Amino acid sequence: MKKVISLFLSLAMLLNIVSVVDFSAYADVQTGSCGDNVKYSLDTETGVLTISGTGDMYSCGPFYQNTNIKSVIIESGVTSIGNEVFYGCTSLTSVTIPDSVTSIGSYVFYKCTRLTSVTIPDSVTSIGDYAFYNCTSLTSVTIGNSVTSIGDWAFSGCYFTSENFVNNSNVELDDSSKPTIVDTDAGGFCIKDNVLVNMRPAYAIGEVTIPNSVIIFGYSAFDSCESLISVTIPDSVTCIDDRTFSSCTSLTSIEVSGNNKNYSSIDGVLFNKNKSRLITYPAGKTDSKYVMPNSVISIDDDAFDSCINLKSVTIPNSVTSIDSGAFSNCISLTSIEVSGNNKNYSSTDGVLFNKDKSELITYPAGKTDSEYAIPNSVTSIGNYAFACSTNLTSVSIPNSVTSIGYDTFEDCTSLTSVTIPDSVTSIGWDTFENCTSLASVTIPNSVTSIDEHAFYNTAYYNDESNWDNGVLYISDCLIDTNYNFDSTTDYVIKDGTRIIADSAFSNCDNLISVTIPDSVTSIGDSAFENCTNLASITIGNGVTSIGRSAFYNTAYYNDESNWNNGVLYISDCLIGINGDFDSTTDYIIKDGTRFIADSVFSNCDNLISVTIPNSVKSLGDNAFGSVKKVIYNGTDKEFFEIENIENNKALIIGRHYDVFSFNSFDVPCKQSEHLDVSNYLYSFIPDLISKRSKEYNEDVLIKNGDIYVDGVNVGKLDIYYSYFSNCYCDDPYGESCYESDYERLHSASIYIQEEYTDDDGAISYRDICHYEFKINFSNDSDYNESDKQYVNDFVKKLTLAKPQYYEMDYEEYTNELFNGNDIFNYIDKCASKYYNSLIDDPTIKVTVGSGAGCIEGGINPGYCEGGANLAVFKNNVFYGEYYLKNEYDENGCKIWSEGFIPVLIIPDSIADDEIESYILQKVKKDYEGRQNFKFNAISKGAVENGLPVEDGYTLKTNYADVDSIIIARRSNTQKPSTPAENTTAPTTPTQPTQPSQPSTTPNTPTPTQPTAPVQPTPAPTQPTAPAQAVKKPKSTSIKKAKGSKKAVALEWKKVSGVKGYQVQVATNKKFKKNKKTVNIKKQKTTKTTVKKLKAKKKYYVRVRTYKIVNGKKVYSSWSKVESVKTK
Repeated sequence: MKKVISLFLSLAMLLNIVSVVDFSAYADVQTGSCGDNVKYSLDTETGVLTISGTGDMYSCGPFYQNTNIKSVIIESGVTSIGNEVFYGCTSLTSVTIPDSVTSIGSYVFYKCTRLTSVTIPDSVTSIGDYAFYNCTSLTSVTIGNSVTSIGDWAFSGCYFTSENFVNNSNVELDDSSKPTIVDTDAGGFCIKDNVLVNMRPAYAIGEVTIPNSVIIFGYSAFDSCESLISVTIPDSVTCIDDRTFSSCTSLTSIEVSGNNKNYSSIDGVLFNKNKSRLITYPAGKTDSKYVMPNSVISIDDDAFDSCINLKSVTIPNSVTSIDSGAFSNCISLTSIEVSGNNKNYSSTDGVLFNKDKSELITYPAGKTDSEYAIPNSVTSIGNYAFACSTNLTSVSIPNSVTSIGYDTFEDCTSLTSVTIPDSVTSIGWDTFENCTSLASVTIPNSVTSIDEHAFYNTAYYNDESNWDNGVLYISDCLIDTNYNFDSTTDYVIKDGTRIIADSAFSNCDNLISVTIPDSVTSIGDSAFENCTNLASITIGNGVTSIGRSAFYNTAYYNDESNWNNGVLYISDCLIGINGDFDSTTDYIIKDGTRFIADSVFSNCDNLISVTIPNSVKSLGDNAFGSVKKVIYNGTDKEFFEIENIENNKALIIGRHYDVFSFNSFDVPCKQSEHLDVSNYLYSFIPDLISKRSKEYNEDVLIKNGDIYVDGVNVGKLDIYYSYFSNCYCDDPYGESCYESDYERLHSASIYIQEEYTDDDGAISYRDICHYEFKINFSNDSDYNESDKQYVNDFVKKLTLAKPQYYEMDYEEYTNELFNGNDIFNYIDKCASKYYNSLIDDPTIKVTVGSGAGCIEGGINPGYCEGGANLAVFKNNVFYGEYYLKNEYDENGCKIWSEGFIPVLIIPDSIADDEIESYILQKVKKDYEGRQNFKFNAISKGAVENGLPVEDGYTLKTNYADVDSIIIARRSNTQKPSTPAENTTAPTTPTQPTQPSQPSTTPNTPTPTQPTAPVQPTPAPTQPTAPAQAVKKPKSTSIKKAKGSKKAVALEWKKVSGVKGYQVQVATNKKFKKNKKTVNIKKQKTTKTTVKKLKAKKKYYVRVRTYKIVNGKKVYSSWSKVESVKTK
């Protein structure tokens, strides 16, 4: 019967094709219709497609993803090019568009990666969304003056020099629609600021040698270069971003210059310099077996992606980290063997596990077994674990498994049935996507959430008999809706339904009313999002979970009459708040409220207290993330019986507001001694909390850094004092910048954080709640307007530059590091003392105001990206910031990392020929068992920022991508860190190794710095806050953050009275790693999508507003940071 159906479907498809395609008598010419009055002729031998006739072309049509088309000629008479007409035509190189065409639809040339030229005539008035998206070989575009509309992402992923992208229209492209403007595109190398942002696929044919001007390879720089066979990387390259060689399916060799200080290669495989990190195994290599070198410690994400010839891989005992998806799309891989001595991973029958086999990481996609029983030791199945295992027909999942990752069984096309055990509570996104033979699925009652597309394009999904009027159910779970539901206006979800999956009804524009029965307990994220006509919603009494944006942008949501002072209810469920709630400080939830949805109050910056009635029986996750004070109108017993209270620790903490909240307190420091405030707070605040707990008779206990409230361990105490964050003000000496930094100097916070395991299995911490307070310095009243003017004049004459490196005392540094102290506070002190030694005014003192701290190598911390800026004090009072110059080294490269190098004093008893052995043995001994460092070898000589390090030695370490550097001297006589070449900073002062200590005594000046201006006659003492400071604009908050394939979609609250917004995403919470910034120039725009991110990575996101004052941007505070993972 199945064969009959299959034959019938095949015949139907053939008839459908023949209806629009007429194969002529000659096999090399195809003709047909692509519009009501539009015909085409395709010469399959030359690849030339000619389109003629009058009127509009069909959307989609017969050319969709046709890889035979090389050139398109559209003749006069055709008036529009429909949506997706040439979508994915990756062989297309040129298009001629006549002046009869008035509109270019959406996705028309989407990912036509070899399209090199196109002429858009003046007749065109509109260009659709994604029209030229990722046309990475396109070299020039001129937009005519008749264009009145340009869609989102229209030219995103395109690369032009400024002269080759001409916009003659009056349409201002927003950030999402703009192409990337590069400095040069000679030879197909699109380079911007020494970064190779794109290699044009049309030029990447055969062997390619990268020019020496390239310092950094951008993310996916060689994406879709399918004809690239080999690439040679010069010694100038210092950074290769993720997925640089993705989709390079013919690539057989990556060769790295032997002089490159950061990368290396063996047999065409790309590693970091010391070969501890395997970055890319070329997908086109023909070897069937690969044995990793014993030096490898980590395997990158997608390191072996699409290596279709590889059959076996051997992992040595040195490997400690394997990123998710390392072996994705290796369709021939049958065995992953792990050394028996490996302490982190293991293998059984070629299947990769963690050491104790509690996690199944990768089942090789090329294994020929049709059945597989997961061992009972497994509790979690990793992301992509069985992806592309096309021979598997059945998988037995034991009751020990509690979680199934995303994309776990994606593209298992032979899998026919699966039984999910009742131990599993959630099913991730795309888990069974494209399992085209999966016709039978059982979902147990233990499952409480189902992510989007979990069963998309399975046999069960594609079987129309499983759909009920356009609605798909699996067991008692409502999974999705399809086109047959489009006309439905009123829908009653059938009784007995327990779960509504993520996005199940999203974008059902005609839906007007929905009734959700009492049996439903969970409504997924975005379940009814964008149902723009959905005005009537009835929610049953059984709902205990409503996901993010479940009813966002419905007619009910958008009807202001349904909102009461910025709060939205559906039945007895509180599901959302809007901008009208922003100014609320104290809120009383109305009696009778039964349920409060996920994250409803999580971004209410002004909300201080909330009163909860005892009618509330259930809470969504993190429902009250921003609340500081909680008043509960019920008994303790009733409070702890609220369903999901364990995932709302902010409420538990908030009932003890008086213990954790205090407005301000004095510190025994002057403003210039702010670097000592952190240590003081860490010693003082735990005692203060304990004292307040006893004073107010509250059940709060701090033990070993953990906080216990009402007997519940709610998390760890952390104290945040950043003294100065990075200042983004356009005018570093302006009032607005001074105001924000002055506030930061006097602001600190208590954070309570909980430990959790992220999607990659790493232990991390997230904030539960925080309490801000003010710091009062002992000299706050010494502020003086004349001193402020003096500092402004003084800093304008400074010419300090960032040094090649900083020195610090080895013994002091390791003592700070191993005793758990704030290491970045220590290096800030070292850097501060270095800069103070260069200033010849005894009344002026500087401290490092903002530094992007990170640890590189084994023993070398440093500032990355923005690096250090200086806070400037006169008579120990803060008056402004100084932005250090960032000069170029001898290779023409800006100082990218300001490293710190420890100085080790060699005892006189050590002979000269024993120094290297002494250093290596001492460092090994000092670090043994303390950090995950292994120092393997040492050699005399070292290079930092392109210049030699005097008395430097290089330590080979397996910890990071760069080797460690140490300086060894016979005595404590210090030498200066050599500033970068061309710098105007003084080079003669001696650099200290001791960290700067609080002192009221000015530093001894050196004669090399320009003399400061004569100090004016002091004015009367002014108040501690500066006069006439510019008021910052109101901040915003994130409403939704959602990950998609290599992208993050964000939505935030609209703020009145501002000019626009700034969005940032990064892979660490301090926004120092893989940071991207998007500027939104319209106040009404409240959403954007940040694309070209890394796949399957966790990102942190934040948003802030800005206004224009006297021609300068003034920014608000950042929103609360949210995290999201890309696909």
